[in-house]
Amino acid sequence: ARLPHDLTNKTLPEAARVIREDEPVPLSSIDKVLHGDVETIVSKALEKEVDRRYASASDLAADIRHYLANEPIAARPASTLYQVRKFSRRNRALVSAVAVIFIALSGALVQMTWARNRALEAERLAAERLVQVGAEANKTAAINQFLNDMLASADPEKQGRDVRVADVLDRAAERLDERLGEQPEVEASLQHTIGTVYVGLGLYEAAEGFLRSAHNTRTAYRGGDDADTLASRMSLAAVLRELNQWTEAEQLIQQTLETRRATLGLDHKDTLSAMNALADVLQKVGNVAEAVTLWRQTLEVQRRVLAPDDRELLVTMNNLAQQLKQLGKPEEAEALLRDALAFQIRASGEEHPDTLVSMSNLAVSLNAQGEYDEAEQLLRTVIEVRRRVLGDHPSLFTSVNNLARLLRDQGKLSEAEPFAREALAGWRRTLGEDNRLTLIGLNNVASLTLDLERPEDAEPLFREVLEIAGRSLPKGHWMGSIFQRNLAKCLVALARFEEAEPLMLESYEVLNRRLGPTHDHTTKTLDNVIQLYEGWRRPDDADLWREKAGGEDDARK
Repeated sequence: ARLPHDLTNKTLPEAARVIREDEPVPLSSIDKVLHGDVETIVSKALEKEVDRRYASASDLAADIRHYLANEPIAARPASTLYQVRKFSRRNRALVSAVAVIFIALSGALVQMTWARNRALEAERLAAERLVQVGAEANKTAAINQFLNDMLASADPEKQGRDVRVADVLDRAAERLDERLGEQPEVEASLQHTIGTVYVGLGLYEAAEGFLRSAHNTRTAYRGGDDADTLASRMSLAAVLRELNQWTEAEQLIQQTLETRRATLGLDHKDTLSAMNALADVLQKVGNVAEAVTLWRQTLEVQRRVLAPDDRELLVTMNNLAQQLKQLGKPEEAEALLRDALAFQIRASGEEHPDTLVSMSNLAVSLNAQGEYDEAEQLLRTVIEVRRRVLGDHPSLFTSVNNLARLLRDQGKLSEAEPFAREALAGWRRTLGEDNRLTLIGLNNVASLTLDLERPEDAEPLFREVLEIAGRSLPKGHWMGSIFQRNLAKCLVALARFEEAEPLMLESYEVLNRRLGPTHDHTTKTLDNVIQLYEGWRRPDDADLWREKAGGEDDARK
């Protein structure tokens, strides 16, 4: 606080003279914010001539109330002529005494105004906090009630001691809307949580409904750019990726990425997570080159801003490595995967789900390089842990399928077959007939049957794969071309070359265009074209395609 006059070290008579003769310091010279009505009110209160001052304290208080209510005040700034006249006409004794009184009064009123404003602001903040506390209390009570209902539904006398988590969750979630229909944001929070648990159980179709409802509710009540809305949007997109609904998933991720880039910046962890997810969708729809470029960009930033054992960084390393292996760069892929696995073990231990993912991916990469012993040891470890910890879960059957592929690549066909069939049955049971992984499992069983020299048994399996792919995958998707190529291989084994030729050539054309000439699937299909013409005894055509293969090998290097 600062007085209108500097009375420091002055005697009472000197102080009275200063107050009587000297003009007070204008408020605006102390703080420009006080320019205008506030300065005018205080100046009027400090006037040395009685008829220029407020007639009473109540008049002064009235002007202060007008100011606080944004209403016109009664006081008006003194004119220049008046100030000059006032300077030359002073009644020292009377004015000094009155000035002291009004200085004290105005100072008190200013303090009262400041205190009043602080009190009003505190009251406003307290009211807002009270609303927040009430909302959080309601949310906590609703969540506690839901958990109580969920635990109460797990009655061993009715369902037995081995009741499944999914069954308990289903029963507890049945009446969620009835209990929380009047608390939509609380309901959305629980829906998001339930959907996330279903994802962890591998029940993606059940998860989709809850996550979609949570996203829609949060969008309606909090807006599309709210952090919780974006979290639900990304979780929904992740489920849609598992359900082959890649177009919608890509749209949701693009929306999230644009918002996070604008509000959080490129270096934020959530922005990088959205970039990683977008690259995954791009890869699944066949935009492999674009996906690899985006993964490299993401990894570059993550290595700069995240800890080396951060989960998102390790996920990116794994994803990029998988594609580098497919693009004929197994050494670079292996280096990434070994680094990711080492960091993951240090961060989370050997049996953490993320560690098992890194371990499984490294095994697949080693298998591609012919390092079968280490790859098999890793895969059998992953299978043992997942079978013990997860039970009937899609990720278990991914490991089983990878082991079947490893044994098949080593020529251990009879040993591989039961693992391939277990993976197919498990995916069918947990994911349904039309899921992408189920298609892969059926294709692998058909291919193994063909390797076992039973092409007549393999053909109906390949045709079943194509039929399911035709209704469950987007039109023209590159995976359908792989299934078509494998049917053509089966027809070659049955010496039905004329029927096989158009299927094989069309498959190569699509894979070359969508995945690129150096992609593993493209080069394998090129080899199959050569084998087609060799088996058909058309050596000139085989040589033409062999020359093409040689040129692409040079490009690969």
